[in-house]
Amino acid sequence: MRILIIDDEKNIRVALTAALESMGHEVTTAANGALALHALRHTVFEVVLLDLRLSQESGLELLDDILGISPRISVILVTAFASIDTAVAAIKRGAFDYLPKPCVPEQLRQVLERVEQTRKLENRVAELESGSTASPLEYTMSSESPRMQKALEIAFKAAESDATILLLGESGTGKNVLAKAISRLAGASHDHEFIFA
Repeated sequence: MRILIIDDEKNIRVALTAALESMGHEVTTAANGALALHALRHTVFEVVLLDLRLSQESGLELLDDILGISPRISVILVTAFASIDTAVAAIKRGAFDYLPKPCVPEQLRQVLERVEQTRKLENRVAELESGSTASPLEYTMSSESPRMQKALEIAFKAAESDATILLLGESGTGKNVLAKAISRLAGASHDHEFIFA
């Protein structure tokens, strides 16, 4: 992920950069709000690590500016002045999460994994809401098993016909999911009858 660190302490910026780059992330740093906002206007970031108390600025106020430029960005507040009240205020204003300073690499890794999972879910929802033209079977069902790949190929062909479809398998093997996918793939042009056994 592309991450922007906003902190007025150089040693914190250096330490966070080292930890994040060791995890494979691309990192940019800014010592103040003006530099951070300039970076945000010229580069797309997925995550911002924002110090709550910058020397001349409030991290909470800067949070509003950041989300104004990039509403979907995940802002994680990092501060030595941790308090429940501040954390709640940050979340209410749109922060993704809150970490105490100093934070250890494992805390960073965990919060970034949550960011990634959340982004995947958001993208999936957006894809479904937009009525993507991609085949439902293509993006909801896949397998590396040659036998399952063959079964999916047959399902594609069945979706194009008006045939009654017999789905065999034990309970919990995904027969209902496959039936729904075939129906979505067929659309209004074919009305299938399914038999489950």
